[in-house]
Amino acid sequence: MDERKQKILDRIKKVMAMANDNGGNEAEKALAFEKMGEMLERHNISISEVESKENLDESIIQVTIDGVTKQCRRWEFLLSGSIARSFDCEVVGSDLRGDYGNWRINFIGHTQDIENVMYFYRYLTRYIGKLSQKQFSRENDRKSYAFGMVSTLDKRLYDLVKGRTKVQVETGTMALVVVKKAAVTKKLADLFPNRRSTGVIKIGNHNAYAKGNKDGENVPLSRAVNGGSQSAQLR
Repeated sequence: MDERKQKILDRIKKVMAMANDNGGNEAEKALAFEKMGEMLERHNISISEVESKENLDESIIQVTIDGVTKQCRRWEFLLSGSIARSFDCEVVGSDLRGDYGNWRINFIGHTQDIENVMYFYRYLTRYIGKLSQKQFSRENDRKSYAFGMVSTLDKRLYDLVKGRTKVQVETGTMALVVVKKAAVTKKLADLFPNRRSTGVIKIGNHNAYAKGNKDGENVPLSRAVNGGSQSAQLR
């Protein structure tokens, strides 16, 4: 590869890092995506040339964390799936136990995405758990309420995905996302070839579920970065 093309690739990589920066706000990241798309088109360079397959594979990692409770709460696992999808990651429950006997969960994704996934998983799990206990005294009612909140949060996260996909299509960077998702899917299959699907969810108290649906609209979905004014918006 000649020196001129290498310099161009290095510049594109810098812009790519800005576009994927978890600390940047959505407007800045959208501009970076747009600039990256223009540079790729202007210099007739493909995404695969910018980020080699070897480097991408090394960037796809598995992180295992302990759940909050001894047994897996179904609403918590559903929530983890919604969060993982919003950041192009995958999630798999584990039969193994953590140091304190709690259930465990595995997230698979790009290193730049995993950080946000873990933050929102921990934050929303605590938020929903505490609010459920505050609203209801019976465990079945708490579960129904939590399922309602997760259902609404899933829709809000889906809207986020649609918004990001639109930006990626408009800026010509969708190919990068497709390559990344394929690498995540391959890693998932390699690590967990014998995955099981979850069963049907039954709602016990439909009034509690409806209240959870409504309250899910008011859950703050923004993340402050390093105590500053920037945030990763999930509205």
